[in-house]
Amino acid sequence: MKQPEVSKQPEAAGAAPELIVFSILRASQCSQCKTKLESGSFLTLEKGQPLCMICADVDHLVFLPRGDTALTLYDKLLMQGLDRSEARVAVEDKIEEVLSSWENPEASNR
Repeated sequence: MKQPEVSKQPEAAGAAPELIVFSILRASQCSQCKTKLESGSFLTLEKGQPLCMICADVDHLVFLPRGDTALTLYDKLLMQGLDRSEARVAVEDKIEEVLSSWENPEASNR
């Protein structure tokens, strides 16, 4: 299979290199941690070698499909600097409320 061509554009002095993330079509493996990556997983390339999102240190990023700018409250709290456990505690009541409405839909219609 032919590798996609990536244009090499000059980077501004001090600017971070452009990050390109791929959603893979076939199973692969991270070249650093050797984790198996299933079809549909995300990876990036570093020096031509596949890296999982954890090894590329971008696992904190959230994928938003084109045109979908809706973030959950949890995502917004993480972006504001809360750590994961604090954000989970902050949204726990709302999650329980939604789960309860699913278990007992008649009660939520009153």
